[in-house]
Amino acid sequence: MQYFVKKQTLKKWFEQIPVFIQVHFTAFLLFLLLLVLFYAVFLVSNLALINDGNRQFVRETFFLSLKYDLLIAGYIIALPFLLSSVLFLFKIQGPVLFRISSWYYALVSVPVILLCTANIPFFNFFKISITRSIHFWMTDPAGMLGFILNEKSYWPYLLGFVLFSGLFFFSIREITGRIGSTSDLFPGFTRRIAIWTVSCFLLFLSMKGGNIQRTIMVKDAFISNDHFINQLSINPVLSYINSVALFRIDYLPESKAFEIASSELGATVSGSGSPIARWENANAKPRQLNVVVVLMESMLARASKLGGNMQDLTPNLDTLASKGIWFTNAYSSGIHTCNGVYSSLFGLPSLMAEHPMANNQATGQSFNGIPETLKQAGYTTSFFCSHEKEFDNLGYFLPKNGIDSFYDKYSFPAWQRSGPWGVSDEYLLDFALNKFDMYSKKSQPFLGVIQTISTHEPAKLPANTKYQSRFKEDFAQAYDYADHCIGRFMTEAAKKTWFDSTLFVFVGDHGRPYQPDYQAPLSFNHVMMLINGPVKQQKIESPALQIDLFSTVMGILNLQILNGGTGVNLLKQARKYAYFSQDDKLMVVSDSLLYLRQKDGTEQVFRYRNQRRENVLVQFRSEANQMRDYAFAMLQTTQWALENRMLGFNAP
Repeated sequence: MQYFVKKQTLKKWFEQIPVFIQVHFTAFLLFLLLLVLFYAVFLVSNLALINDGNRQFVRETFFLSLKYDLLIAGYIIALPFLLSSVLFLFKIQGPVLFRISSWYYALVSVPVILLCTANIPFFNFFKISITRSIHFWMTDPAGMLGFILNEKSYWPYLLGFVLFSGLFFFSIREITGRIGSTSDLFPGFTRRIAIWTVSCFLLFLSMKGGNIQRTIMVKDAFISNDHFINQLSINPVLSYINSVALFRIDYLPESKAFEIASSELGATVSGSGSPIARWENANAKPRQLNVVVVLMESMLARASKLGGNMQDLTPNLDTLASKGIWFTNAYSSGIHTCNGVYSSLFGLPSLMAEHPMANNQATGQSFNGIPETLKQAGYTTSFFCSHEKEFDNLGYFLPKNGIDSFYDKYSFPAWQRSGPWGVSDEYLLDFALNKFDMYSKKSQPFLGVIQTISTHEPAKLPANTKYQSRFKEDFAQAYDYADHCIGRFMTEAAKKTWFDSTLFVFVGDHGRPYQPDYQAPLSFNHVMMLINGPVKQQKIESPALQIDLFSTVMGILNLQILNGGTGVNLLKQARKYAYFSQDDKLMVVSDSLLYLRQKDGTEQVFRYRNQRRENVLVQFRSEANQMRDYAFAMLQTTQWALENRMLGFNAP
């Protein structure tokens, strides 16, 4: 009897809720339950991947997946909900509107269930959540269907999709349609406004994944070093939509892009499947040199006296440049640290406004850049940064691609932290130096990658340093200090037995908008780049890119590589153009011209060598077309190689 009374009370309470909320909230719950169910199915189908090392994260992935499911369910109901809520304000409702909504939900459920079902065999094969790469199969739908029907292992998925989508289709249409056919009660206007405001806020919260501060993103799923765990919580619908929404470059016909890229980069490997994959340093005798790469935060070329700064902020770097290989006209791939790390270590350009190490497409495959190549050659590999390893997804992406040991903020004593970015460059470089001493005692060479931080905003001297800068401005002090730390590091390294057999690479991860010369300041990408060690002293003034470091360093080491990227060995091949971006702006430089293309297609050309600000596009139209097509060809070909998983170790 008590149960019956409670049930009647609950039913009466539910009937007091406006019908439009009843309809759409019911649809929301049904979609949420559907997505949670598929999370469970996906987990059960991959139980073999759960082990003692990752079991502790499963509970966390469930709550993460729930946030992604809230986001997707919120977006599904958003349009009909908002339309109904506005009509509710004006006391306009009716069964016809809700009947349309019920059909909408039923139809939307089909592709949702299709993606969730297809995600299981897709993951089994590709080891990532489903992406837009399924479009490649849709070019021949009949052939693809025939393949599925002939492959018995796919039959359970096909049968499950047909049965489950049919059941859900009719269930959601029937349930929401029945609720929508009931008569509605309209409260007073003030109460209607209150109901509308609260309901819209709850919808907005759902569309952010339940987060108040910011919308949950795909990169938030990377919570461990285990690939399956990081994929487990990602909603298949979100994974697919996120891949479709990635900034895509389709300026040139694919065949034309391949033709330009392969022509510029040289002979390709016959039958590899890649238009640009080529063997380099074949039959050469390897040089067993240690490699230290220092990724310098915001180290623009204009910070140095050699680069035109009269303050002489970087005397130590200038000395190193004058004694080694100095690339005077070098550029970063983008304007974010993630761009610099990715391009410098893996020889690949960043694809405009995308995060190269935190999108699902990139994290689902491996790359044969400097870390993985040297690891395959028997090197001990390590990465050092002052902040948390979660920043820019470094702690997941780098170990997956050749880094054996990762040292971050929590590898150092808490009392050594000097600010929001963790320890100072001084301590970080000392720490790395001690590790290199330890590695040198082994019988194998080492790779050490160090990411400095002192010139990051707010660009001030660390609180715990004893160094006294000769400058007064914070900006100058920060660069002076960063240079001092590098000079000190090299002085101490020179005392080590391993110094003479070590190659040192110094490169800015990006620059800084030091001088507002153009709509996209060139100093934001023009970076210091130099190589020091057992190399011939030379100055290279032709355009250079971070992506060239992979090929150039492997050339110095005489290590054979299969280069599937667009970087070149700058010691053997002069680059015609350097191409880079500032988020959605494309920039290309030749020896004398700067080509700038805005997102809306607006083009400008400047004679940057003498800092002229006059747009000379008309005068150099032919050159501008060549620069533009060259850059788009390289970026589109890289995009194709990434989508077709052609960038792994000996991938083709």
